[in-house]
Amino acid sequence: MPAEQSSGTGRSVLGANSLRSEMSAIVSDMEKLNIKTARAIKTAAKSYQSLIEHEKSIFRIGDDAADWPEDVFRYRKPGEASRHFAICCFAAEFQLASQSLLAAPNLKKCQDGSAFEGAFKNFKYLRDSWEYPERFTEIAPEDTEYVAATEADFLEDA
Repeated sequence: MPAEQSSGTGRSVLGANSLRSEMSAIVSDMEKLNIKTARAIKTAAKSYQSLIEHEKSIFRIGDDAADWPEDVFRYRKPGEASRHFAICCFAAEFQLASQSLLAAPNLKKCQDGSAFEGAFKNFKYLRDSWEYPERFTEIAPEDTEYVAATEADFLEDA
């Protein structure tokens, strides 16, 4: 008995279902990697903050240090070297050399974009709609029961 064919593509439904299940598993792996990566970045951020604090300490005591050139950091502010390092390190480790990095969005967008549901929402939606189709069933308008509004619905409470 030949495998059932999906309409228009010529692929078997069994094969297509298998691929969709495989894609769903890949998205689940992505979700786990997202958590692991976020944790590693959070750890790196703590080290980055320590670098900035060290820079601030050098700027604070530099003027009084013996044989410290007065104008060595005239055009720099505490944190600039650490920021430059972090951006270059990030670009190098993530293989983003010669690609422009986005300017940091506001805090809310950063929080949304750093969560799996924000960064990979389309992947999550496709996985969830495959694994939990009952959550994504569409209701036909003709199956929706409407109740007519009455005059009482428009009266303001006194």
